[in-house]
Amino acid sequence: MKLIFTLILVLGLMISTISYAEMTVKNYKAAIKDETLKVIAENHINGIGIGIVWTNNYVTHRKQKPLFCEPDKLSLNGANYIAILDDQIEKLKTLSDLDDKSVAMLLLYGLIETFPCK
Repeated sequence: MKLIFTLILVLGLMISTISYAEMTVKNYKAAIKDETLKVIAENHINGIGIGIVWTNNYVTHRKQKPLFCEPDKLSLNGANYIAILDDQIEKLKTLSDLDDKSVAMLLLYGLIETFPCK
């Protein structure tokens, strides 16, 4: 029974992510409660983080102002992205529509706030 429930949740997460190309805070919170879905969610967040870093590097390479300034002695990874996202969710927990917010947007804002450029 638990396997069927997990498969239904995985399918639901995949469909909602594919259909809207977004993972909401609500989807993320549900996913991290299940070990199978947690791995999928963490990989999704890692992919978003990598994409944001690539975008930031592209902007910087084109001599435009970067979105954020990653410290020289820190290599961002999935664990960093999850921690930054979780911090943003905690910080914004009083928003009535937080569950509908995009985790990609919150991660981007979190990176900008965590690593501001001087």
